[in-house]
Formats: sequence, C-alpha cells, structure tokens
Amino acid sequence: MIISETLEGHTYQVYSVAFNHDGTKIVSASNDDTIRVWNVNTGECVLTLEGHTGGVNSVAFNHDGTKIVSGSVDETIRVWNADTGSLLNTLEGHKRDVQSVAFNHDGTKIVSGGKARTIRVWNVDTGECILTLGEKWNNDTLEGHIGPVYSVAFNHDGTKIVSGSTDETIRVWNVDTGVCLSTLKGHTSWVNSVGFNHDGTKIVSGSRDDTIRVWNVDTGLCLSTLKGHTNDVTSVAFNHDGTKIVSGSYDETVRVWNVDTGVCLSMLKGHMAWINSVAFNHDGTKIVSGSGDDTIRLWDVFLLRYRFTQNLYSNETINWLKDSEISYTVNIKKDQLIFFVSRKFHPLFLDITVSSQGYKVERPGNLLLEDMITKEACDRVKKQGYETIENLMVDLYRSFAYTKIGKTYEYKLKF
Repeated sequence: MIISETLEGHTYQVYSVAFNHDGTKIVSASNDDTIRVWNVNTGECVLTLEGHTGGVNSVAFNHDGTKIVSGSVDETIRVWNADTGSLLNTLEGHKRDVQSVAFNHDGTKIVSGGKARTIRVWNVDTGECILTLGEKWNNDTLEGHIGPVYSVAFNHDGTKIVSGSTDETIRVWNVDTGVCLSTLKGHTSWVNSVGFNHDGTKIVSGSRDDTIRVWNVDTGLCLSTLKGHTNDVTSVAFNHDGTKIVSGSYDETVRVWNVDTGVCLSMLKGHMAWINSVAFNHDGTKIVSGSGDDTIRLWDVFLLRYRFTQNLYSNETINWLKDSEISYTVNIKKDQLIFFVSRKFHPLFLDITVSSQGYKVERPGNLLLEDMITKEACDRVKKQGYETIENLMVDLYRSFAYTKIGKTYEYKLKF
C-alpha cells in the first residue's frame, strides 16, 4: 500500500529532491531559484535557502546531514549549513549550467556535472576544484562525454564516479587518477539519471528513450532493461539494500521495480505534471518525488509482512511501525479470497478470484481516494461466509500467501 502527502511551497517546478540519512528531512530544489528543507513528520518547510540567481537543478545532503550542496543554472555550486541555512561556500568554475551535484560518503568531496560536458571534483573544506574529468585527449580522441552531463554520483567508498550524458553514454571514472574506466552503451537517447547501488557492483540509469537499465560495474554489461514508462525517464535510484529501484518520468508516474526480476511492483500516480526527481529514504519505507506541478510528494511504502493466527470472523486492529494502525478484514471462500486493509482513511482492497487459469487479482481504481473508505467493501466482506486460517502473511511487493489445513498456497500479486 502506498499513501502520499503533498508538500507545497515552491512557486515553480521542483527539479531535485533528496532525504537526509536519518530520513527526518527532505531537501528540494526548484526553478524558483530557491532550496527548501522540509520536516518529514509534519510536512512543514523549516528552511528556505536563497542566493542562487537562477534555477536550482540539483541538491543533496552530506552523509551526516549537516551540509547541503546545490547546483544551479547560474553556473555555481553552493554549500549550505543544513541547520541554519547559512551559506558556507560558493564553488565557481563551471562555464555553463550545473546539472547535477553529489557528496562522497565521508563528505570531503563534491562531484558536479554540467552542460559544458565536464565533470568536476571539489574539496569541500577549501572549495578548490581538485580534478576535472573529460578534458584529456588520447590519440586525438576526447576521453570524456561529447554532450552535456546531466547526472553524476559517487560509489559508496568514493573511489569511482558514474556520469550520464546527452551523448547517450554512461561513463565510470577513477576518482584518484581521473581516468575513464569504462563507457556503457545501450541507451538510444539522452541519459538523464545515474546511480550506484550501495555495494558499488551495479549502476542504474534512466533515459530519454523511456527505459531504465541496470549495469554490471566490473564488466560494463547491461544486466536488464526495465520497460513500462511511456515517456522520458528523468530520475532513478536504488534503495539501500539494492533490491528495488524507484523511477520518475515525464509520463507523470513514479514506479518501483524489482531489481532481480525487472518487474514493476507499483505505479504511483498523483502528480499533475512530469516527475523530475525521485529518491528512497535510507530504510526504504518512503519515497520522495519532485514534479513540474511545483509540488513534492512523500509516499509511504507499506511492506506488510505479518504472521498471525486469527479467526477470520472478526475485525482487529494491529499496531504497525511507530505511529500507525492498520485494520484488516480477511475472508476466504472456496472460490474467493478478499483482503481489506486501511490506514488512517486510506484503504486497500484486493479481490483475488479463482479461475481455471489461476488467481486473478483485481485492484480497483485509485486506492488513495478517501471516498473509498468503502462501506461497500466492508459490506461485501460481511456478506461472505467465513473460515479459519492460520499463518497469514502479506507482502504487497512479492506475494500473498496463506496456510490452510497444513498446506501452503502462494499467489503472486501483479500491480
């Protein structure tokens, strides 16, 4: 189940969003020239950072959450105090728009990429540019991108940088030497977004060709191509354990994918314009998205993995996580299984019907609408006959499984 909250305050489209490490704050960047910091629990804007003289394309927290870095069309990078909002430093050197910025894990370096095709690495303390990638020539060939660099990221140990460009390629760089280690080819249009998984063995990329690709870092081989978006993929990111990818697109949807299978697990709708940026929080329970509709959406991702023994002729409330309650009703009949769950007026209602071809899953409408508080759904459950089952487990991303009379049945849910 996925529920969203809308954060409003920017006066123009939101280009970039990110969580801090402990998930208590979100930072956002907008074409209104400002950066905003938000309290995740309350949804309130707690800081507005002003100083850029053009739209802000990219923002990120450092690992301990004390600093924010931003890159702008004003050709500068700025480093801010995340608690006070004060400007700590302005890094100058890019000759055109700065499209992407990121800290390394220990917060001592910043990487930036921009429309001038180069990638720069900066010392955070001094503000000095210590490395420029993409300016070396070898046998009359430029060892770098031949188009603007739209996305850059460090791997976890800070030894490599990945970059994505409008030249349709992804490049992996050695941070110490500045040497391009590999060039990943396969996308048929601009690469808008790139990122490493936590252990640095995989790269994810999103492209204007409407696809997402997962790559092996060591071999440079494309492991899988994820298809489903119907317009440019603008932003991609792994969750912390590397099992899922979140993506945003010009098709106005956010999607969650299983990395191993390439299956789209969820499609999140709610934004009224294209998605520019997406990110997971550290524990993977929340997603943040920034859009051309000037808003940020915060999505709660509920992974239900409960085991309990229950006589189904009753409703109960079980405590889940720290602040939430989930009410559930389950009904099993010979040819039908119904699972109904709601949290704070946001219901989920799955109707799983047996047929000769297997179990068909029906997921009606937009389940986030409050008018689906579903008296109708509850009435349907009450009218059915009840049976008792044991050991019910629900994982909305993987399967619906139940045990009855000593035998386990498992049915995959496809959303």
